[in-house]
Amino acid sequence: MPFLLSTLDRYVPIGVFRCRYEPVADSIHLGTPDRSSPRAPCRGATSPPPVRRCRLNPRCRTARRLVLKSRLIAVTAYSMDPIEDQDLERKLKKEQKAKLKEEKKLKAAQKAEAAKLQAQRSSDGAKKSERKQRKRDVEEENPEDFMDPVTLVLPPPNVTGALHIGHGLTAAIQVWKWKNEYGGTILNQERRLGASLDWSREITPAHDPNDFEVGKRHNLDFINIFTDEGKININGGADFEGMPRFAARVAVIEALQAKVYLHPMIRDAHGQKMSKSKGNVVDPLEVINGISLEGLHKRLEASNLDQNELERAKMDQIKDFPNGIPECGADALRFALVSYTAQSDKINLDVLRVVGYRQWCNKLWNAIRFAMTKLGDNYAPPKMLVVESMPSICQWILSVLNKAVAKTISSFESYKFSEATTAVYSWWQFQLCDVFIEAIKPYFMGSSQFESARKAARDTLWVCLDTGLRLLHPLMPFVTEELWQRLPQAEGTCRKESIMISEYPSVVEAWTNERIESDMEIVNGAVRKLRSLRPQSDKSERYPALALCRGHDVSNSIKAYELEILTLATVSSLKILTEDDSVPAGCAVDVVNENLSVYLQLQGTLNAEAEWEKLRKRREEAQKKHDLLSQEMNSLGYKEKAPLTIQEEQMKKLNSYLEELKIIDEAEQDLKRRIQGI
Repeated sequence: MPFLLSTLDRYVPIGVFRCRYEPVADSIHLGTPDRSSPRAPCRGATSPPPVRRCRLNPRCRTARRLVLKSRLIAVTAYSMDPIEDQDLERKLKKEQKAKLKEEKKLKAAQKAEAAKLQAQRSSDGAKKSERKQRKRDVEEENPEDFMDPVTLVLPPPNVTGALHIGHGLTAAIQVWKWKNEYGGTILNQERRLGASLDWSREITPAHDPNDFEVGKRHNLDFINIFTDEGKININGGADFEGMPRFAARVAVIEALQAKVYLHPMIRDAHGQKMSKSKGNVVDPLEVINGISLEGLHKRLEASNLDQNELERAKMDQIKDFPNGIPECGADALRFALVSYTAQSDKINLDVLRVVGYRQWCNKLWNAIRFAMTKLGDNYAPPKMLVVESMPSICQWILSVLNKAVAKTISSFESYKFSEATTAVYSWWQFQLCDVFIEAIKPYFMGSSQFESARKAARDTLWVCLDTGLRLLHPLMPFVTEELWQRLPQAEGTCRKESIMISEYPSVVEAWTNERIESDMEIVNGAVRKLRSLRPQSDKSERYPALALCRGHDVSNSIKAYELEILTLATVSSLKILTEDDSVPAGCAVDVVNENLSVYLQLQGTLNAEAEWEKLRKRREEAQKKHDLLSQEMNSLGYKEKAPLTIQEEQMKKLNSYLEELKIIDEAEQDLKRRIQGI
């Protein structure tokens, strides 16, 4: 016969639970009643946790609430005879008195046991030999050996006890039964993924009974966060004190939202959820170490897929990985996964992108190799830089490094990890390697005129590499550690043993220089346009270049960076023209902005059709920007709603687009004349 408990205060006539209270217990296992006797207790009523859904009645949640509230550990089912309210009250009071008495006895016993253990520990602790210590199930560690410990929760295992590629993202940004069977596999994967942990202090979750013994050995306090009514007490925090247990759960989740990062779900390249039943799971170690197509097939054959699913999965592997998965390393995998986080709540992982970041690691090696050859064996890094006396290119790279540091730190703090990867990658690839390292190469040609510039370039290069590696380290821990160890040590400093415990970069206000950044933006634009004018069939030939400047500011900037333009654009010479100067025949032209146009003197190799196509595309681009901005400025209510500062800025943009269209018209007319002259 089913039993039902309707409220926490009263029993219903159809069945009665009579309770014995115990302050130590936290949960109960409700079993099935023995129907052979009307007063027989439930089988399993005194069995240990965990709490299970009662099989007596689907509405047993009420009974479970009573269990949690009163620390019920034994339940006895009685017959259908109803109990009077007075009798019930009297019995409850009697049981409460018994409960208080048992509590006092328990506390006294616990206190005596603790005193006994303390006395035994103090008398026998010094006499224990190393052999006896090793015989213990878990080796005891001295807590004084570890200062300011930090505990990290690793990803939970899936049903097969191994991590898949989705867990790799957690390792890059972070049940007792499986621990002994699968714990080694997961820890090995975590190590290869670059989780920086003290592996000697591995410990299972607090639900494990072994942790109870660990707490006892280290004399940890046993803290209860619940009152007898099942509410949160002061130990649970002032924000949650007095809340019922389930209400506190909701409040904790809400409080965590500001500090919890929910990373996307990683899918395969086709957007399908990775599942072992589909056979499309990618083991992170297979990407790190590489694996052949045959190896991928063998892993599938060892799974529990049926024959049809096995054949389908093999065909998908042949399609996606015809040559297997090349060795990419943990750094490339971590960086790719973090950079993917910009894709909403799903990541369609393409292994080829990971391969691309592996190749980018070669760029880092080449930068360090170049630095070591130019710094020399006896180079001593400076304690500080005197930025004002350095060449402009050195001041520029330090200024943009400052911005990269600020952007990376702010992205980490706001959990925008993909923006952090973009900031670091862009600085290393497009500013340090593509511009700065190439621009300073003439300083090391041996000419005496570059003696002071050479010294400044060395110091700046060392600072950039040291700061850049520390900035990149959380995303690529292995390669940055290896390269950082190769850099010389700064004078008068105590270098850390590892990059991972060195100070993370911070913004240096003295390095910021907006004027030089603005000048270099023009220079880089001119370099890109000159490179695009070079014939595709002959990239090694150096041609004369011309720069038509409209205004003294632009002209002065081009003159100041003439050496950098010659080096980066690989041109033989650079001549600065004014609006009154004529352009020689046979020149290809492109427009940098409304104040600057560049020409490349190709002589007999000018491709008129290609030049017309470039100007046409440039006209379409400028016209589109002009039309969109003009439409916005002419919209209803624009003048009333838009701030005056915004209106002024957009008017300047509109005028610049008009000026650019005018310059393109002039370039087309000039190209027509030069073609006719040829």
